[in-house]
Amino acid sequence: MLRKKGLWLFLIGILLLGLSACNTPNKPPVDDPIPPIVDPKPDPKPDPIPEPVVPEDEISEPEPSPYDEKVVMLAARGLAETEPVGDDYFDDVVLIGDSVTLKLYYYLLDRWNWDETYLSDIQFLTAGSLGSGNALWEVSEESVHPTYLGEKMLLEDSVALSGAKKVYIMLGTNDVGLYGVEGSIENYNEMLDRIKAKNPDVTFYIQSALPMYREAQLPDLNNETLTAYNDKLYQLSVERGDYFVDVTSIMQTEDGSLPYQYCSDPEGMGIHLTDIACEKWIGYLRSHVAS
Repeated sequence: MLRKKGLWLFLIGILLLGLSACNTPNKPPVDDPIPPIVDPKPDPKPDPIPEPVVPEDEISEPEPSPYDEKVVMLAARGLAETEPVGDDYFDDVVLIGDSVTLKLYYYLLDRWNWDETYLSDIQFLTAGSLGSGNALWEVSEESVHPTYLGEKMLLEDSVALSGAKKVYIMLGTNDVGLYGVEGSIENYNEMLDRIKAKNPDVTFYIQSALPMYREAQLPDLNNETLTAYNDKLYQLSVERGDYFVDVTSIMQTEDGSLPYQYCSDPEGMGIHLTDIACEKWIGYLRSHVAS
């Protein structure tokens, strides 16, 4: 009986140990601790390499760019500066001119592709070789009169059909070499008379002829003769009571030439304009109007 009792006690002990093990909650295994991540130290910056010292007498100035030509702003004759006008001011404006003004027209054609209301309904009467002299010729196949509505005609007739009340004119480059300063002014005066006779309500805005690029000057057509022409043109506008628009006052260098950055053909005729110059021109027309 003792052995059985001892055996039973042994079995009961084993059973209690088993129950005790079943009631112990399971714990997750303890992992080895993960060491913290430490950013490595950046490599030390190398010492800067000192720039070589150049003696002052060996320092050379960079070659100046022709695009850096200084534009000299002269005191404008004629119309003084005013507050800029809006696009609607140009509703009844027509510009008469040669290939210089024709370039302005091409500039606007491009601008109108994305800004249709720019300068409103401004109109142009231009021809590549137009001058006040050949504007007096009879219309023919050989004449250089501008076309209007697809037809070549006299300026006085095309202005009448345009309905314009403000007539801006820039001519002279195709006149001075052929007729001289005095002859060009006489032709200009007659041209104005003809236009006025058929269009008594128009107001004339006489623009100064622009200078040439210095390398393109000719014996009979150069900046000296154009300056003399503009002097006479200003006197003519005063005598007639017309408005003088001195665009040249913002379009020349110290030596009286068309600035390189304003000239689209410096190696050619040296008289045609870049888009930059066209923007300057338009800005001047906006800010020099009759009160």
